[in-house]
Amino acid sequence: MKKIFLSSFAIAITAVLFTACNGSKSGSTDVVDLKLNLQKGKTYTYTTKTNMNMDMEVMGKPMNTAGNVDFGFKLKVNDIDPQNNYQLSCSYNAIRFKMNAMGMDMGYDSNNPGDTSNENMMNGMLRKVFSSMVGQTFKLTMSPKGEVMKIEGLNELVQSMTESIRVPEQLKESMKKQMAQSFNEEQIKQGFAQGFYIYPDKPVKVGDSWHKNFDKAMNNLQMNQDMTFTVKEINSSAVVLELSGKISSSAGKDSAVAIKMDLSGDEKGTMEMSRTTGMVTNGNIDMNMKMSARGTPMTMKVKTIIEGKE
Repeated sequence: MKKIFLSSFAIAITAVLFTACNGSKSGSTDVVDLKLNLQKGKTYTYTTKTNMNMDMEVMGKPMNTAGNVDFGFKLKVNDIDPQNNYQLSCSYNAIRFKMNAMGMDMGYDSNNPGDTSNENMMNGMLRKVFSSMVGQTFKLTMSPKGEVMKIEGLNELVQSMTESIRVPEQLKESMKKQMAQSFNEEQIKQGFAQGFYIYPDKPVKVGDSWHKNFDKAMNNLQMNQDMTFTVKEINSSAVVLELSGKISSSAGKDSAVAIKMDLSGDEKGTMEMSRTTGMVTNGNIDMNMKMSARGTPMTMKVKTIIEGKE
């Protein structure tokens, strides 16, 4: 059961990991080239606020896991190379979660840790892992279209997270493996792709649509998101997009030894992007999923709010 919970929690965080202007409409004939337009020396912040609600049935009894997970991170533009790729420093500056899972109340706020003397083991483990991430910095190179091309400094991040764990050795090894899978270069690239590699490859106007396909591997699960973005409005300061997509999964390379988990669902929402920076300034995304782990059926609803600013 603990393995099922950890795998489900990891999927919930993954769903994470991966927002309104009042300008007047500038007309449906406007054509915009959507891309990042960041300035050297500037720092940009993103916040994702995710509400999760998961229902499952264990030994014939219903069980609910619900809570909120908020991540805040900063992107500082250190340089812009001759190909106009951005060399960025990325750091988590705030992490907060609050949830009830398997009868346990858990919570942590990096801005207000509070009294931790009587916390349960699971809460302590998650608190130490998340707190070790705050302030850690890694570097990445990103194209104007949001593609992550290079990442540096992940080993130091994982090392810090590993050293923070003080749990029984058997569980510690399991957590080490999970972190190594969740914070390697490919996983971080996939995570950033869902939030940044969303731009069309040509200029667009109101009514135009384009597709993006995202793959994310976790344990024996290969998660795929087939997304469609449509321009709903262009005004003097923002471009408003409508998004919809399907979620599916297939067994990964380690299916013989990992927990078998199947997943399907859909998502929809809106995004508002600044015409000046190309950043997502506001976003609201609803995700509905059905899962099965070792024959245990689960349903999950995830609502994510994205806020970005200079």
